[in-house]
Amino acid sequence: MKEPVDDTKKPLRRLAERLRARRTINLFLKQPVSRQVILDAIEVARWAPNHHVTEPWHFYVLGENAIAGAVELTRVVVTERKGEKKGDFKAEAAAERPGWLVVTCRRSEDKLLEQEDYASCCCAIQNLMLYLSEAGLASKWATGPIIRDARFFDLLGADRWERVCRRPDFLRLPEDHAATDAPRRGRHHHRTVPEKPCQPRAHGRSATA
Repeated sequence: MKEPVDDTKKPLRRLAERLRARRTINLFLKQPVSRQVILDAIEVARWAPNHHVTEPWHFYVLGENAIAGAVELTRVVVTERKGEKKGDFKAEAAAERPGWLVVTCRRSEDKLLEQEDYASCCCAIQNLMLYLSEAGLASKWATGPIIRDARFFDLLGADRWERVCRRPDFLRLPEDHAATDAPRRGRHHHRTVPEKPCQPRAHGRSATA
């Protein structure tokens, strides 16, 4: 007699598959992406955990003019640092991406709070990218010198008390795209399961004191 199928595990397996299947994509179609899908992704992103419900993130969905300005600023910033040839190359690559989304995190004079808020923003970006992946869209979590340049904040109209976390560009995948296996360290590399409770020691005293 066959064992009954445990249907409760199917959603978990599907979730695990989606988590493993998300990839940073460099091959994409130059086609517009539905603005509503992006807004829906932002709605989901903001449910990331955040300490004391600070909700420290802000999402900037760039339009055509803002993207053009960001591409040109990319050329200028990279040229200043690495020369004209590299600047042109980076600008051309940036111009290929049809959708730009910039995520900022609120800064704080409290360094611990700023660290916690930054972690929350990274969780929000992961939420957003997973939603886009489920919607059949690709994303690329990008950084680069432009996000630390004051001129970029002027282009966004962002407050200087914001910090750019990352730029998750959104793209449309080719129909024949298939996720490839990405190397990861074995699960045992990332976890420790203590077999007995640790005995706390007094602050500032050695273990043999």
